[in-house]
Amino acid sequence: MASTSQLLVNSATGRLVVKIEGTGADTTTLDASNAAVNMPEDGTAQLTSMWWTMASGDITITWKGGDKVAAILSGNGSWTQSSGMPAIANNATSPTGDVTIVKGTASAYSCVLEFANYTTS
Repeated sequence: MASTSQLLVNSATGRLVVKIEGTGADTTTLDASNAAVNMPEDGTAQLTSMWWTMASGDITITWKGGDKVAAILSGNGSWTQSSGMPAIANNATSPTGDVTIVKGTASAYSCVLEFANYTTS
């Protein structure tokens, strides 16, 4: 089964929450230029929270544009600013704003990712 993506929140304040579920080894791409995603293409978005669960394997989240891995997730867990964890900045060498979420092995999984847009001016 291919993964499914569900946009949970996309507000004018620059917050994007997406839920991704599946049972196979597959890739989901968040295209920054897509009006539904609406993330900045200049690399100013940050990954602020993550919640995940999976039967086995791992999930790799990558900032695109001179690709840089933002996180590798396994098992079950969470990473949130409310629990004192820092946001993960886009450190791609030529950021496009796009993000790929890759499930490396076939097993049931679910993850929720929250991004927030910050300007550096």
